[in-house]
Amino acid sequence: MKRLLISLGVVLFAACSAASADVVVDSAWVRAAPPGATMLAGYATLRNSGSEAVSVIGIDSNAFESVEMHRTEEVDGVSRMRPVAAIEIPPGGEAVLEPGGLHLMLIQPRQPLAEGDTVILRLRLTDGRTVDAAFPVQRNAGEDPHAGHGHHHH
Repeated sequence: MKRLLISLGVVLFAACSAASADVVVDSAWVRAAPPGATMLAGYATLRNSGSEAVSVIGIDSNAFESVEMHRTEEVDGVSRMRPVAAIEIPPGGEAVLEPGGLHLMLIQPRQPLAEGDTVILRLRLTDGRTVDAAFPVQRNAGEDPHAGHGHHHH
């Protein structure tokens, strides 16, 4: 009898880890800033292919002193940026970081960043895992030659 129980435990454990969220960072970019800028803004689409909601609770990058998550809110017609503690990504859904909405504030770049450079950001998730994502520096979204022109779905 004992042996049966042990193998059951293994199966249950495997099922739990498979159900964890899988976060993919898509269309990431950092808005190019003039030389000497102390802050840059980062944008991306965070997709969760898992079956459970997951939140990004912090972001680390060797390229910056610190990285904060912010949301732009309009208060009485004035745009204000408020820090957010976490960005939740629903199961099978996505969280979009875009100008005028949620975005990342990249504070104090350790070296000047020019268009065409790429910075690596590490997203820390609620379950303790991290996801590394490359954010190319661009002037505008959608100018990336690798993105392909016209979104064709094959």
